[in-house]
Amino acid sequence: MPELIFLLGRVPIVPYGTPGTPELGDRVEPYLAEHDALLLANHGAVTMGRTLDEAWIRMESLEHAARIIVAARTVGSPRPLDAAAVGKLEALRAQARREKDA
Repeated sequence: MPELIFLLGRVPIVPYGTPGTPELGDRVEPYLAEHDALLLANHGAVTMGRTLDEAWIRMESLEHAARIIVAARTVGSPRPLDAAAVGKLEALRAQARREKDA
């Protein structure tokens, strides 16, 4: 979904780590610098932001996109964006982030 790519970028699946142990943090840590949202294998989702509101909006967007994807799969075969379209959206996202940081 274009909106999800622009808002969150790629959302990786972090390998399973035992809850309540340093293992889970060790699994998450390598992804933090490059991603705004993560899917934790066998746990759920985590989103980050500069503020609590930004992280919350990202979580709401991730959950909304998941619902849309599930609904689309129940009625057919959704067609993913091609690599060129994804690349354009990622470039726009990078540009917006640079402008926000300036």
